[in-house]
Amino acid sequence: MLNNVVVGLEGRIDQLEKNMSEIKEILTKLDSRVGDTSFLTPATWLPESTAPDLSTHTSVSSSSTPTSHSRCAAMRPGRFRLIHRADGSQQYVGPTSLDSLIDGFARSVVAPLCQTNFQHSLSQDQLTFARDRLFALVGLTESYQSVRDLSATTIPPLGILEPMIDPYFDNINQLLPIWSKDRFREFIASSQLYTPGLPRTAHMTCFNSLVILILTTKLASVSRQSETSMPGWGSTDLDLVKYFLKNAMRAVDNIYELMTLHLTNVQALLYLHLVAQIHWGPERASLFLNLASAGAKQLGLYQWDSSQGYSLQEASERQRVLLCLYTLDKSRCWVDGHPPHVPLWRPDACLSLQAIDPVLAARVRLRQIEEKIFIKLYSDTSGDQTTKQTEQLVACLFQELRKFETDHAFNDSVDQKLSFMAAELKIVACALRVFLYWKAGAEHALMTTSTRCISLFVTLWRQDAEVGNHLTVIRLLVGYASLSFFQLCSFVLLNQTAGSADPAIEVLASFLAMLQSISRIADTNIPIKKLTETGAIVLGLCSGQSVTRAEWSESLHSNHIVPSHDSLLQMHQSLNDLDPLSMALTSAPMISTIAGTSAPTHSFGFENSPSLLSLLDPRMFTIGDSSENSFADVDLQRWASELQGSGAQYE
Repeated sequence: MLNNVVVGLEGRIDQLEKNMSEIKEILTKLDSRVGDTSFLTPATWLPESTAPDLSTHTSVSSSSTPTSHSRCAAMRPGRFRLIHRADGSQQYVGPTSLDSLIDGFARSVVAPLCQTNFQHSLSQDQLTFARDRLFALVGLTESYQSVRDLSATTIPPLGILEPMIDPYFDNINQLLPIWSKDRFREFIASSQLYTPGLPRTAHMTCFNSLVILILTTKLASVSRQSETSMPGWGSTDLDLVKYFLKNAMRAVDNIYELMTLHLTNVQALLYLHLVAQIHWGPERASLFLNLASAGAKQLGLYQWDSSQGYSLQEASERQRVLLCLYTLDKSRCWVDGHPPHVPLWRPDACLSLQAIDPVLAARVRLRQIEEKIFIKLYSDTSGDQTTKQTEQLVACLFQELRKFETDHAFNDSVDQKLSFMAAELKIVACALRVFLYWKAGAEHALMTTSTRCISLFVTLWRQDAEVGNHLTVIRLLVGYASLSFFQLCSFVLLNQTAGSADPAIEVLASFLAMLQSISRIADTNIPIKKLTETGAIVLGLCSGQSVTRAEWSESLHSNHIVPSHDSLLQMHQSLNDLDPLSMALTSAPMISTIAGTSAPTHSFGFENSPSLLSLLDPRMFTIGDSSENSFADVDLQRWASELQGSGAQYE
């Protein structure tokens, strides 16, 4: 009997040894995927996949892109993720959204390092603390406080507005031609014919937004010249940006007036969207874009024949607004994870119009490819796909993207000086490659292209010639740089002990310096704060100079990461005397539709009510009659004269 037991045990041991051998074989194969063995994509995908472009940022040598990946980035594309906020709420976010990427980076890269001996130079406590800081960033969200001062927004004086019109249309409007200069001047003239009792929120919104955008461009031009020391920072220009931002928030209080059926209301909402992208963050930016798309639909902008009966100038204006809306709608998808809302039913006929600028037409054609990439690979409607199906989709989409780049004669050199007209095309095309490589699992090509994408942002930020580039960088940053940024962070953490990450660390440090400069301009933009803090965490781990838990706790309470309500609007005493409005929107209970409030019934029709309408206070839909001019006591004429005298810097 004992003999039978021994024989049985021997059989079980043999079976266990066989199982262990199979497990080791599987682990060896997996190790080859993240080790020194190159992971090559099928030849049909992209010729460069077997010999990737190794160009990088100008400040780094040609060998600076990681060419030997001891361990590739461990982040894998996922589906929608449930995020737990610090206030106890929960939110589903898309796989390419910033919070999803931070959460994925913390869970799939930093957390495993806390449980292994891979990073010999870092203690487990350092890594655990870094993980906790990242989770804390995920929990942060935009905060809204009650707006008690509901005084009417005022139109900036012509002495302020007039010197900015030419710089704006020469440097910014060409990127997104929401207006033509002639139509905008007619719009200014109509504001002088104000009749009491008639809404003029569109005038207030457009004029304040134009001032904000041109002043932000000026500040960005100054900021990137000195990324470490800013003599004179906090001067009149920065104070004025904050002042006009508060005035723009008063327009949001009367946002119901922008929901009647006028093209100028759609244009005003698009302006608010641009301002929100730079200064307020994605939640409000998405809200304004959703309202603009609803208004455009009701005005018939989506239909090709809706321009019949309009003059050539009016029809051209409607087409440009639609194309701008279409472009912005595709950029939004990567930020909030929601599918596109704005269609383009007859793109060939629309883009063949002589009045359409060729660069705008090229931007729209690229966005058509972008729309396909998002819907087929990253949207919540894409469904589960087999590896073969994903490969086929990626191959087809790569072909379309390559054809676009060939048709527009893209130069792959990062050192190439970019005009602000071509900058967005190049950045978006590079970012789309990153999204495709990520979905395909082509890790080496993904790392190389991610480095190129980050380098493009830094190169564009440091350029002197085209001031419009600086707004492009800020506006595109969260949607198109985030994935590349986290791939770079992953590579740096997984390889820093071997020394192979040193060139990547240099690129990451340049990008962090750029983020810090932008944070000084857009100090109320929470996503940019999150990117900046993540970069500081990773570089702190690499240098061994990461902050302690006590320092982190103190920085949170001192508004280092997310400024408090008061610090968001801190100004010089001369402007504080004006007792300006709070910057924050009201944190209101959920309202299902605007028509359900006490406001006058609006004219916009929603097939599905935008969920972000909960960000608005029902009091915003109560009409208030106030003609108080909040600019009356401000001596801004001297500043306007100085701006007009220094206009050469925009030429």
